[in-house]
Amino acid sequence: MVESRSFPGSKALVKATYDPDSRLLRLWFTSDPQQPYDYPGVPAHIWSGLISAGSAGSYHNQYIQEQYGDPRQPPGRLRRR
Repeated sequence: MVESRSFPGSKALVKATYDPDSRLLRLWFTSDPQQPYDYPGVPAHIWSGLISAGSAGSYHNQYIQEQYGDPRQPPGRLRRR
């Protein structure tokens, strides 16, 4: 079952979903809240850390951004740079 969390006070993240079966983390950023980005292969402890972090943006920068590579957008969407 896909888990979901929103981050109303975050300056970086709007919301996130995580599928523990596929280990897919999907993030929506405040810079473009309609465009989700996928991070494949994310273990459950990273999801737990993100949803319990004092700053979701800082947690993303420290534990997700570099460790899980360049995020991919879901199929059928063009990624803007």
